Amino acid sequence: MNISYVKWVTPERCAELTGYSLASIRHKIQAGLWAEGVQWKWADDNRQMINLQEVDAWVESSTSRGSRRGRRPSSST
Repeated sequence: MNISYVKWVTPERCAELTGYSLASIRHKIQAGLWAEGVQWKWADDNRQMINLQEVDAWVESSTSRGSRRGRRPSSST
């Protein structure tokens, strides 16, 4: 399914849409997990903006570490 949405949003809106806390988003930026110019950038009005499409791509490319909460592993491949 192809979902269309706004490409660039504020960190606050990104938190609302993704479920990441604002602190988690800021940590990903400060720790370099999200690259400037890819997942985030400074707009001309000096506001930090998050690229939702690139955040989705970042999540999709991440390897799952597996659950440590007693859940069964997924049977899908």
